[in-house]
Amino acid sequence: MNPIFSPDRNSRMADQGYSLIELLIVVAILGVLAISVGVNLSSRKAKMKSFVFNARAKFQQARMEAIKRGRDVYIDFDFNDGNPATIGVGDNSVDNGFTLWVDEDNDGNYVDGTDTLINASTSGNNVYTVEFENISSAGNDGIEIFTTAVSDGPGAGGGPNGASIDPGVTAAAQRFKMNPDGTSVSGRVYFYWARTDGASKYVNSGPYALTVNTVGRIKISSWKKNDAQWFPDDYAAGYKDYY
Repeated sequence: MNPIFSPDRNSRMADQGYSLIELLIVVAILGVLAISVGVNLSSRKAKMKSFVFNARAKFQQARMEAIKRGRDVYIDFDFNDGNPATIGVGDNSVDNGFTLWVDEDNDGNYVDGTDTLINASTSGNNVYTVEFENISSAGNDGIEIFTTAVSDGPGAGGGPNGASIDPGVTAAAQRFKMNPDGTSVSGRVYFYWARTDGASKYVNSGPYALTVNTVGRIKISSWKKNDAQWFPDDYAAGYKDYY
């Protein structure tokens, strides 16, 4: 009998546990799983940052449209009320997105057929230029407006330079107005990547503050949990992460 395949030899190898090749395979699998988790977390942070910078680009677009058209342009976070017949009326609460529109008749109110939407599309019974996630059930995650009702992150009065956070959009009537001379209504809007256990929401990435001042400058700040403070947009661009 060939000694290499003898029953006694195979029995002894089994008693010695896993072979080196088997251990290397297990280590390789664990490594792939660890990389996958890391990539998933990094992907969320990257998507969050990309969204915030895209939102700033939309704000800048609104300002340029106001200058070009010679009309007020609104970035409206209270544009919808869930009724297609009353689009633009709002319901005195922050929407699940924001809508850009041109005030063609300069009356401060959106009138369908008179005023002009910018890059907006219909979503259900609402109209958005940019729509957020709608995080409601356990295990869901995505981008939302940040408020102090979220279980972690900065508290009330914890915005950049001690600014207020609630209701997540601090511009008057939850909308920013860009004027034809390049000036604007000041305020902040706070975004974050939300995760939920079904009962409470938590910060997965962010929050970020998009700040508009009266001369039309638009800048980004990011909250760093470990430092317990806000940093300007060079940090938001990737210098430090949330954790």
